[in-house]
Amino acid sequence: MRKQRYVVNVDASSENPGKSVCAAILRKDGEIISQKTEVKEGLTNNEAEYLSVMLGLKLFKENRESTDDELILISDSELVIKQLNGDYYVRSSKMKRINEIINSFICDNDIKVKFVHKKRDMNKDADNLARKKFEEVTRNESKQSNSEV
Repeated sequence: MRKQRYVVNVDASSENPGKSVCAAILRKDGEIISQKTEVKEGLTNNEAEYLSVMLGLKLFKENRESTDDELILISDSELVIKQLNGDYYVRSSKMKRINEIINSFICDNDIKVKFVHKKRDMNKDADNLARKKFEEVTRNESKQSNSEV
């Protein structure tokens, strides 16, 4: 079996702090093979960005064909990417813990990953997926709270 290369774009949209949506889009050979969003509560934007990385790693693990396969993970969060690459120190204890969990997940699951920062306009698909889901969730909550009045 030949080694495959996958790309996952991740992003988060959030109230800061508050409700957040993490999004990941996985591609192989340029084609989307899977995408997923998760709604979270009580996170800062940076924490949500970290959890979108975890979501992307899990999506890759679920869809890869072999442990030889490689992943390029793209995020528009320069802070998170530089922290994951070891270029920046992680100060926040909560983000430090998430960083440790991510690194353990990578090691435990033999994931070969390269973390890459791209500007938001180069990460539009994940940005749009996160924003649309966030708008849907907040719109539905608004309708619910209006009907309860």
